[in-house]
Amino acid sequence: MTERRRRGAVGTMRAKLGVNEKALDRKAFEYRWINDAKNRVHDLTDENYDNWSLVKDPKGAVKNDGSDIGSAVSRIVGTQASNEPLRAYLVKKPKEWHDADQAEKQDAIEKKMAGIEAGGDPHTYAPDGGMKVSYGAAKPK
Repeated sequence: MTERRRRGAVGTMRAKLGVNEKALDRKAFEYRWINDAKNRVHDLTDENYDNWSLVKDPKGAVKNDGSDIGSAVSRIVGTQASNEPLRAYLVKKPKEWHDADQAEKQDAIEKKMAGIEAGGDPHTYAPDGGMKVSYGAAKPK
């Protein structure tokens, strides 16, 4: 009988999108995996658009089984409609910029919800007295 081959150690560094957390600076940066479909990586890393930057790892400290030719941390995660490999890249953004972006998005949501509750949104039906929106246990901050 032929002996079964094993994949090796199973753990975070072996997981498809697992990384060595000790090599990341989570206090200073927010990290995301983004798929490079429809030029998304270019769009998000363009300095005129959103200020995410590719995580570079020439020594393999962050992801020792990455699949990119250069030093960018990436993995093949699927297949595109063109049958080309779909690659995901690890990107980072300074935490203060990320937090400011999220606060800006939340502010826009709150303004929209306030308009809906007051009945002042011309694109949404609301009775004359406005409407009540239920947030469950607590209204989001």
